[in-house]
Amino acid sequence: MAKTAAERKAAAQKRRKRPPGSGKRGPVKGDGGRPPIVLTTKQTSELQRLAEVGATRWEMAARLGIDENTLAARIRDTSSVDRALKAGEAALKVSLRRKQVMIALEDGHPSQSTMLVWLGKTTLGQSDRVSLKIETPEDAASRLKSLFPDLSEEDMAALSGEEGGRVH
Repeated sequence: MAKTAAERKAAAQKRRKRPPGSGKRGPVKGDGGRPPIVLTTKQTSELQRLAEVGATRWEMAARLGIDENTLAARIRDTSSVDRALKAGEAALKVSLRRKQVMIALEDGHPSQSTMLVWLGKTTLGQSDRVSLKIETPEDAASRLKSLFPDLSEEDMAALSGEEGGRVH
């Protein structure tokens, strides 16, 4: 015997375990559905080891046998998982920095000068910027002559401020 629409509605409300007329639809939170995946201590340690070698989130999830979105949710929701991931990433950075400094300080290493320049820029705030201080028109003319040897005398005078020329 087929159920009427009213009987189907009453059965659905009974399954939902919500009082009729509560204005909410769907199952009560925590009822039904798949239970949340909780990472074990062993999996959390594995996550830290994977972060230490620079594994991507996708690689970590695949290694742990879970979906990437589930991993993101556990990182967001579980402080121990988040701490393990951050500790692994920090260990990787320290390890890389240590190796870079070793290369920079190793005499005769083929990458020594490049590494010294890079570490100087990133660690010490050094840059390739050149500052140029010109105090007199003669200084300007001399600097322009060295930078632009093919510049005509007329253009040189205009750029250096001589004969009423202005630098714009």
